[in-house]
Amino acid sequence: MGKNRKLISIIIAVLVISFLFPLGIIGFAENPEQNNQTSPREEKMTKALESLVEKGVLKSEDVDKIMEYLRTQREEKKKMFEKMKEMNEEQRKEFIKNYKKDKIDIWDKMVRDKVITEQQAEEIKKIIPYHKNKDKEYKRNQQ
Repeated sequence: MGKNRKLISIIIAVLVISFLFPLGIIGFAENPEQNNQTSPREEKMTKALESLVEKGVLKSEDVDKIMEYLRTQREEKKKMFEKMKEMNEEQRKEFIKNYKKDKIDIWDKMVRDKVITEQQAEEIKKIIPYHKNKDKEYKRNQQ
C-alpha cells in the first residue's frame, strides 16, 4: 500500500507541475505593442495620411516622419504620466492644470518642430481632427 501512495504522489506532483509550468511562461511573453505591431489607431492614421500622399500633399517619407513623431510623443506622454504617479493629489491637480493650459495641438507642434509645413498641417486637420471636441467643432462648421 505504501508503494502505491508514493506512486500516486509522484504522479500528482508531475501533473501539477506540468500544468503550472506553461502558466509561468505566459507571464514572460512579450507585449504585442513591443513586437512592433501597429495598433488599429496607427493603421487608420497611416491610411488617412497615405490618402494625402495620393493627393500629392505629402510624400511617403513625410508619413514615416509623422508616424515616428507621434510614437515619440506618445512615449513622452507615458513617461509624464509615470511621473504623476509619484505626486500627491494636490501636485497632480496643479500639474494637470498647467498641462492643459500649455497644451498645443499636435499638428501645430509638428509645424513648430519643422516635421511638416503649415499647408500640410491644414490638409491633415481636414482629414484627421485631433481632439474629440475639435472634431465636434469641425463638424458644426461643416454644416
